[in-house]
Amino acid sequence: MSLWTHHLSSIDFFDRYTGDDKYIGPAVRLGAGVSTSEAFTAAYSRGFRVVTGTCPDVGVVGGYTAGGGHGVFTSIYGMAADNVLEWEVVTAQGDHIVATPKKHTDLYWALSGGGAGTFAVVVSMVTRVYRDGIIGGARLTFDVEKAGGTEEFWHAVAVFQSALGPVVDAGAVVSYALTPNTLSVYGIAVADGNASIVNQVLMPVTTAMANTGIPLHVTETSHSTFLEFFNQYFLEAVTKTPQAQITGGRLVPRSIMERVSGAETVTQAFRSAVDAGFAIVCDALNANQPRTIRNSVLPVWRSALLHCIIVRTWDFSAPRTEMVGYQTTLTNVVMPQIEKATPGGGAYLNEANFEQPDWQEVFYGTNYPRLKNIKDNVDPLGVFYSRTAVGSESWAEDRDGRLCKI
Repeated sequence: MSLWTHHLSSIDFFDRYTGDDKYIGPAVRLGAGVSTSEAFTAAYSRGFRVVTGTCPDVGVVGGYTAGGGHGVFTSIYGMAADNVLEWEVVTAQGDHIVATPKKHTDLYWALSGGGAGTFAVVVSMVTRVYRDGIIGGARLTFDVEKAGGTEEFWHAVAVFQSALGPVVDAGAVVSYALTPNTLSVYGIAVADGNASIVNQVLMPVTTAMANTGIPLHVTETSHSTFLEFFNQYFLEAVTKTPQAQITGGRLVPRSIMERVSGAETVTQAFRSAVDAGFAIVCDALNANQPRTIRNSVLPVWRSALLHCIIVRTWDFSAPRTEMVGYQTTLTNVVMPQIEKATPGGGAYLNEANFEQPDWQEVFYGTNYPRLKNIKDNVDPLGVFYSRTAVGSESWAEDRDGRLCKI
C-alpha cells in the first residue's frame, strides 16, 4: 500500500495549547504532507521555531518525526519526536483516532520515534514550537596541507571529534564532512547565542586543535532568526545535495569518542570508508534533553555524540554493476568496520543502509519487542509494510517485488 499525503498540507498554530501532556504553550498542527521548508517558513512568519531537519523537501510529520528527527536544535530542544503532543491517525481497521500521552498511549509511544509507515496512517500531528530569536553560526576547515601530512591530518580529525562533548553540552550542533584531504565544518548552530558566545562554546575544540599545532580559523556570525541562519549555512548545501545516494549510518557513543584511543579507532574506521570511495557526513549533538513523556526513539540517541552517514552519490553515467558494487562494499566491508569500532552504537533508521543486517537491533534496540507487540495489536494483518519497519520480518519479497507472507 502506498498513500499520497502531499495535499494534507494544513498548518494551524495554537497560541496556548492545552492537552494531555503537562505542556501548556504555543504549538502547531502540521498535516502529513507538510515539508520542512513549509513548516519552518510558517513558523518564522509567526515568530516561532519548530523542530525540523534541514532538508527542505522532507516530510516533517509521518517520516522525519515518526523516525525520531534530529536537526540544529537537537542539543537544546531534543529530538523532533520528543516534542510531539498528539498524533491524528487512521488505523488499519479504519478507525480515526488521536493518540496522546493519555489516550491510545501505546500507539502514541510507538509513533514517536518507532518509525514511519507501519503502525497507522498519520494524518497530522501537534508539536511544540518555540519563540524564535538570535542564533549564532560558524564555519571552519582544515586539511592535509595545514596539518602537515596525511597521518597528522587523521590524528587531528580524531582530536577534533574527541573535543566535541563540551560543545554540544553548551547547546550547539556541529555539522561537518570528511573527505580524503579535508575536514569541513559547514554549519555550527548555537541557539540563543551570538557570535561572541559561539567563540566561547567552541573553545574546547579550538584549544585542543591548537595543542596539535593546527590553529583553526573560525568564522562566526549572528542571526536574528533561524530562517536567516538556515539561508546562510544550509540552503545552498541541501539544495545541491544529490537525491540518489548509497547510504549507511551510525550513531557513535560518546563514551567511545571522549577516550583518545576510542576516537583514534573510530577515526581510522572513517578513514577506511573514505579510502573506499565514500564521504563521511556527521552531526555532533546531545539528544539527551529533558522530556516529560517517554517515547520509542532509539535509546542510543541519548548517549551518542555523533550521528554520521557514510555516503556516495549514485553515478548514473557509470555502469550499474559498478554502483551496485559500492552498495555491496558498504554493506559487507565499510559498515562492519565502523560497527566494530563503535560497540554499543546503532543507526538512525531514517538515514541508514536499507540492507543493514540485524536491523531490528541496530535501528530499534531494546524497544523492538514492545514495538513489535504494538504492531501486532494495531495491524494484525500486516496491512502496512516497509522493508526495515517494525514487523517487516513477517514478509518476504520475491524477484518481482511482490510480498509473500512468511
